[in-house]
Amino acid sequence: MALIYPATRTRYSHTARHHTSERCTSRVQHVEITSDLKRLAGIWPGLEATGDSTVFQAWDLFRGWVRHVVPACNGTWFVALAGGPDSNVPQFILPLLRRQVGTLSVIESADLGVSDFNGPVLDRNFTPTQSEMAAIWSELRAQLPPADLIRLSKLPAALGTHPNPLLLLPGVHPMNLSNFKTRLTRGGRQWSSADLCEGVRVDLEARRRKLGKRGVLRLHTAVKAPEIERYFSAMVEQRAVRCRALGRDNILDCPDICAFYRDLIKPEDPLSLGCIQALLLDDEIIATGYGLVHGDTFHMIFPTFKAERWRNYSPGLQHFAASMEWASQHGFSSFDFTIGDERFKADLGAERFPLYELLVALSPKGQAAVYDDRVRRFVRNHPSLRSLVNRVRCTLVPPVC
Repeated sequence: MALIYPATRTRYSHTARHHTSERCTSRVQHVEITSDLKRLAGIWPGLEATGDSTVFQAWDLFRGWVRHVVPACNGTWFVALAGGPDSNVPQFILPLLRRQVGTLSVIESADLGVSDFNGPVLDRNFTPTQSEMAAIWSELRAQLPPADLIRLSKLPAALGTHPNPLLLLPGVHPMNLSNFKTRLTRGGRQWSSADLCEGVRVDLEARRRKLGKRGVLRLHTAVKAPEIERYFSAMVEQRAVRCRALGRDNILDCPDICAFYRDLIKPEDPLSLGCIQALLLDDEIIATGYGLVHGDTFHMIFPTFKAERWRNYSPGLQHFAASMEWASQHGFSSFDFTIGDERFKADLGAERFPLYELLVALSPKGQAAVYDDRVRRFVRNHPSLRSLVNRVRCTLVPPVC
């Protein structure tokens, strides 16, 4: 039974933005640190609209992060700016946070668990050489508050169409973490479930037909406040049930985090970052998906499903396939599954993109942490050595029966 989709909505008609920045070159002459939200509000949205970044460095998301997420962590946020002679027109905006992590004072990406990719917002003409980026970084470091360690994690190789200049710096290494996404336009045509590999497609269609015998199956994207509240509440509940069953921590257990994500859905704003969908069987919500919209990409952040009655019908995969078709029909060229290497992503045709981390010691304690990280990565990348280390640990510390 075919899924029923709502009519095309004008709300997402601006998925492709035009980039017309012509004002800057790579020769940055001014670097500074600021925590002035009012000033940032005057420069960040403009650079974001004409430049390159990931969705997790969008101004609306950063503003919500400052309001809802930071206060609970006892950290201090600030933003690094780099620009030309006129410091009011930055080419590079990098949001950061300083907080205590164990015994270390760490300067890290503006994340705290709600950012899957980190990096700067960039002017399209900001293309520094390695030596130019080193000079910018040196000036930036000189203005940072005291800390033991700089740790910028989950750095993608590209920010939109722009190479990530942070990867030019020494101390960058690949993480044991990747991004997965599927292209939705192939050979000039839209993606559909027919593009799935035969085994996955046949199984999904068989389960969908069985669902169709139980009622009308349809994907719906919330546009009105009552729908948004209903779908959001169902998502929170379904995720809580799933996390408890798996014994996992649930970031949505925190009311401030829930408020952060809920506030990103703005039905009155045609360019709202947040979007929530539900897979309905008649009027029962059997799966949900919370996504973020940025440029020509739809990012799926929280997929959930109702396991009690519907597990055998693969409601989560049904929702993904339906959401991917919806995104393709609404002009998105990419469907981003964000981070994590779950098998279903490959089943849905996702490609893997590595993520990187930058570690810089700022004190002897920070240097010890960098050395420890290098040892851990070396052991992780050499399975035979990892096995030897585990045997030695068992010898020195016998397992508790």
